[in-house]
Amino acid sequence: MRTVALKGLLGRKARAILTGLAIVLGVAMISGTYVLTDTISKAFDQIFAGSYENTAAVITGKKVVDFSNSGNATVPASLLQKVRRVPDVADASGLIFDLGSSSDYGKLIDRNGKVIGSSGNPTFAFGLDGSKPRFNPLTLASGRWPHGPGQIVIDAGSAKGSDYAAGDRIRAAVQGPAKWYTITGTAKIGGVDSLGGATIAVFDVSTAQRLLHKDGEYDAIALSAGSGVSPDQLKRAVGPILPASAVVKTGAEQAKSNAKDVQDFNVAFQDEGQVVEVSVSFVPTFQHGGGGNRAGTTTICRTLLRNKRQS
Repeated sequence: MRTVALKGLLGRKARAILTGLAIVLGVAMISGTYVLTDTISKAFDQIFAGSYENTAAVITGKKVVDFSNSGNATVPASLLQKVRRVPDVADASGLIFDLGSSSDYGKLIDRNGKVIGSSGNPTFAFGLDGSKPRFNPLTLASGRWPHGPGQIVIDAGSAKGSDYAAGDRIRAAVQGPAKWYTITGTAKIGGVDSLGGATIAVFDVSTAQRLLHKDGEYDAIALSAGSGVSPDQLKRAVGPILPASAVVKTGAEQAKSNAKDVQDFNVAFQDEGQVVEVSVSFVPTFQHGGGGNRAGTTTICRTLLRNKRQS
């Protein structure tokens, strides 16, 4: 049998070589999938952990449907004052900040009238309270936070790529016609200039509520704990006053929750063993108009990997 097998291989050398090469490449691709997705997941873990490192707990609306374009349920703005009256709460701030859907989006438009960022990438629009920077998931890279309807902060990546700085004017289209805003500063998320080709526009909370049609609502309420109160204790203290549509998590739990979506998709692609499909790992929630976002996600993953190598 060995003789017959060897004669068969020798008689078809090209086929034997190509078959062996295919096996080697297949194993390498599957191994590469696990290494790549693990690296991407760790990079997202670091970004989200950094975003909530100064927040003891976060109240958000319960997730209605995974990866919903309409976003999670919001929480009523009236809840903020109730939460502040809880003895274990030192301070609290309402946020318009939802990375889990495409409900918070707005496009930055450059001097030539073109949308900043690669085609298909997420175009986030958030509302943060500049007077309470400890609760902000973003950090200032330059300038100051916006205050008033005519001011905006943009992500540091977009500012560098399109040559913008504090004091410049820029147009932004947030679920409506484009309007002019004055840039008051630039921001980073989790220590990185941007999420790949994604863009970020930051307004004060009231402006974002109006632009995103969320008057009287927040995406989240961030909390700090009183002296000697642990995040878990704070979570238990706040839980009883929440409406049925809301949930409270510690800052660490919220960071893990945000990163979990990425990990869930990575696991699915690992099971398929298809390296090419790893490019969809930043969740298909950014499908404005029903189109996919595979190219944009590839850019995001590459940026995360580059930041990972540099750290």
